[in-house]
Amino acid sequence: MNIVSVNYMILTINTVCNLNCKLCATGIPFVHGTNYPVEEVLQYALRAMELIDHVGHFDLCGGETLLHPKIHEIVKETAKLLRGKCDELRILTNGTIIPNDQTIDSIHETTASGMGFLFLIDNYALPGTKIGEVTKKLTAAGIPYRENVYTGDKQFSDGWVDYKFDESVPTVKHDTESAARETFRDCYFSRVNMWEIGRGKLLPCCYLFTRDLMGQFLAEPGEYVDLFDDTMPIEKKREIIRSGGTRGVHYGACKYCCGLGKNTPRFSAAEQMAKAKA
Repeated sequence: MNIVSVNYMILTINTVCNLNCKLCATGIPFVHGTNYPVEEVLQYALRAMELIDHVGHFDLCGGETLLHPKIHEIVKETAKLLRGKCDELRILTNGTIIPNDQTIDSIHETTASGMGFLFLIDNYALPGTKIGEVTKKLTAAGIPYRENVYTGDKQFSDGWVDYKFDESVPTVKHDTESAARETFRDCYFSRVNMWEIGRGKLLPCCYLFTRDLMGQFLAEPGEYVDLFDDTMPIEKKREIIRSGGTRGVHYGACKYCCGLGKNTPRFSAAEQMAKAKA
C-alpha cells in the first residue's frame, strides 16, 4: 500500500484580520474579510483527511484565527477529524488577541486525546501587540507556544517576500521555462511537502492558494485536488498529493511568482497599509 503522508497541511478558517500587512502571504488587504462557517471548514478538513494517511503538522490559519467567533469549536472538531492521523495541531496568531477560555478548554481536550498542540505566535512589535499577555495565559494553562520574532534585524526566516498580490492581474516574472524551473527549485514549497486547503481544493503552495482566494485560479490539471470532484478516482487524487502536484519540474504559475527561496529578496514583515474607507 502506498501511504500518503504530508509534512504540513494548512486550513484557512477566515480572512478577517485586525492588521493590514502590505506583503501578507494570504493577500488579506485584497480579499473580502470573512469568517468561514464552521460546517464549511470542517467539511474541507474531512474531505482532505479522507485522502491522507498521515500529516505531521495541521495548521489553522487566517486572517487572524482568534477573530473567528467559533475558533474553539473549530479546534475541538478538527482535532476529532485528525485523531490517529496527525502528530500536531497548531494555531497561527499575530499576538494581538488573548485566547479566550473556551479556546483554552478546546486545546486541553485536544492534548488530553494524545495529540500534540502548538501555538505559533508572530511578534511584529506593532502597536496593540499583546505578546506578553498571550504568552502568560498560555504558560499558565500549560499550552506550548513558539514565538517568531520579526523586529529590526531579527526577522524570522530573514523577513517576508513580495508575491505582488497588489497586482489585480498577475504579470509574468519569468519569461522562459528554465527561469521558472530555477525559481521552483530554489523555492521552499518545492521540497516541504505542504498542502493548503481552501475553497474546496488542495493546493501545493501559498501563491496558488492566495491567487485562488483572490478569484484567479492558476493551478493546472495535476497540480491540485478538487476535494468535491467525485468523478476523479480517490487513488488519482492520492497520487497527485504524493507527487506534490508536480512531476518535479515546476508549477505553471511559477512564471508569475518570485518564489520563496534563499535567493528571493526579503523585506521587513508586517508593514501596514492604510485601510480603505467603507
